[in-house]
Amino acid sequence: MSGFEKREFFKAYKHFVKSLNLKIPLHNPLTFISKICSRLYLSERTITACFNLLEKEKDLFNGCVEVSVGAIIYYCALVNQEKRTQREVAYFTGIIEPSIRHLFWKIVKRTGITFS
Repeated sequence: MSGFEKREFFKAYKHFVKSLNLKIPLHNPLTFISKICSRLYLSERTITACFNLLEKEKDLFNGCVEVSVGAIIYYCALVNQEKRTQREVAYFTGIIEPSIRHLFWKIVKRTGITFS
């Protein structure tokens, strides 16, 4: 950024929002899922599985919208035998592969499904 450090910018942003008593809406993961799944050419069955997993395991995904969406999509694609790489999912979600991998393994442990 021109003349500002990223940290200073977000600090000022938080102060600005707080001083004006603004309520910034949180991102809705449901909109991310449908958009990213269509870019990855995933089936309707996989998209539905993503929505169901998001509803079922809501507490696991609190506070990490983009990461959670990437991990959910990757997990559901594997469960439904639609091969997508972590790199593809990371590219369309805009996050890094280790973040997807970390939450993916949390989902696997929680659901108990094994992959060979």
